[in-house]
Amino acid sequence: MLTTRATLRAHLCDELLPLWERHGLDRARGGYWSRLGADLRPMPDGHKRLLVHARQIFAFTRAAELGAGAWARAAAAHGLAFMLERFRDATLAAQSAGSRPR
Repeated sequence: MLTTRATLRAHLCDELLPLWERHGLDRARGGYWSRLGADLRPMPDGHKRLLVHARQIFAFTRAAELGAGAWARAAAAHGLAFMLERFRDATLAAQSAGSRPR
């Protein structure tokens, strides 16, 4: 099977990410699940990971750029809101803003 840009785009935007949008978003507590089981149910492991969120936000954003539609933008926004709320250290951000080189 020849892998082309079009087949990769179709797999990402029409199969893979729609599956993660349906099953991988934690709609009750925010953010994304790290893993899905063979039955596509989330496999909670007690905590959320920054790397998972950054990767999923990138993937959903890229899908939106490729024309996947509003569902991809909404899934990216869902993860970004969680990431900014839960992974951002306000004290560190304030210190960094105050100590920028001039």
